[in-house]
Amino acid sequence: MSARNQHETFLEHFGIVLDNAEGVYFAGQEIAGKVVIECREPRRISELLLEVKGRARTHWTKSRKMCSANETYFCEQFNTEYTRKLPKTKAENDAGGGTAREGGRTVAERRRESIKMMGRLLHVGTHEIPFSYALPKSLPSSFEGEFGFVRYTCRAICESPWDFDTVCFLPFTVIGIEDLNHEAELLSLPLETHCSHSVGFFCLPLGSVSVEFRLAKGGLMPGENVPMNAKVRNESGRTLRGLELRLSKDVVYKSKTFAGAEQRRTTKNVVERVRLKKVPSGSEFESGALPLAVPSVPPRLAPKCRLIDISYSVELSCQSPPFCVSLPVVIGTIPLLPPNLRSNEAQNNGTNGVKSRKDDDEKGEAEKEGKEEKEEDKLDSETERNCAARKRVRMPSSVLSELYPALPTPCFRALFSGPVKVADERERQFHFGPSQFTPKYPFYTDIKF
Repeated sequence: MSARNQHETFLEHFGIVLDNAEGVYFAGQEIAGKVVIECREPRRISELLLEVKGRARTHWTKSRKMCSANETYFCEQFNTEYTRKLPKTKAENDAGGGTAREGGRTVAERRRESIKMMGRLLHVGTHEIPFSYALPKSLPSSFEGEFGFVRYTCRAICESPWDFDTVCFLPFTVIGIEDLNHEAELLSLPLETHCSHSVGFFCLPLGSVSVEFRLAKGGLMPGENVPMNAKVRNESGRTLRGLELRLSKDVVYKSKTFAGAEQRRTTKNVVERVRLKKVPSGSEFESGALPLAVPSVPPRLAPKCRLIDISYSVELSCQSPPFCVSLPVVIGTIPLLPPNLRSNEAQNNGTNGVKSRKDDDEKGEAEKEGKEEKEEDKLDSETERNCAARKRVRMPSSVLSELYPALPTPCFRALFSGPVKVADERERQFHFGPSQFTPKYPFYTDIKF
């Protein structure tokens, strides 16, 4: 019988439930939830541990050489101490006494049986163990790619004496703070390019095609229509076929060989496209407003992630004759605000910072006075741990509402390409949990200020 089947005989369910039903958290927020265990029969356990981890990994094979790199952002392991609330069991016989063989059992056999009988008894029923953890503020967004990922996970480990550990696993999405307003002077400016392409048939020139391509701004959000205008003048003797506007994603993965040599691998994908009509010879085409919307895609990761770099571009391409014109864009997690709102928010954040510092000073003085008055009061160890945990995870409930109160609340939409497998050899060391995962990203269907 496999280890999983052995644990399924006494566990009806073993999982992690997050308080946020979306399973999405901004960097700097508090992640809270509970570990749920449903036992169908009593079971002895020694400890119930929890691990919250965030890391990036790239990996591929090149010429029979394995290339891989890892970057850990945080790895917090702590004991839930739930077993202290459970009744303690003892061995029926003392493993250290008696003869070498008594009752048909040797000392070693009785010692192993004694170890199995030790621990805490997890009785039949449902057990819920709450937990919370404050995420660091400087985290990149979750990402799942072809040759690497940025993944955030939560694991619960049920340790059993002299037996296999039972593990459950739950990935969740973290949204990094990629505020386009920090680069508003650059990203709010229009982008424009003019170019001309010569058309010919072997050595015979057939004229040229001139293109004017313009974007109203360089900072975009998922769900937003790309504000652009394209003008194509066909002064050649050929008809332009396969003309399309598209949003492309370029991902650069960085890794190292076993010898330490740096390696790179690049992928390019078209995440959204709009096909245009043919442009006959001697005619002109102007796109106007086209419904090229940004799907649910990951934002840029650099410089918070040093292993994976994501960049986007809006392209106007033609299949015959072949040419391509592109303009770079940046996709973030907080949209651009109008200039008047940006200045107001900056002033509000400054005054809030002064007030918060004053409040902290007053609160610190009050806490000192309270400590002096209650020096004689002693809390038990469990209460002290809970107080320390609350102080450690005290974070704003909504990062966006604190930074920009005028900003509408976004919805979260799953990655446009669908779920990805997380059941590789290193991540699948668990008995309970999903084998697929789909990260979610902020999605603004209608941004109005």
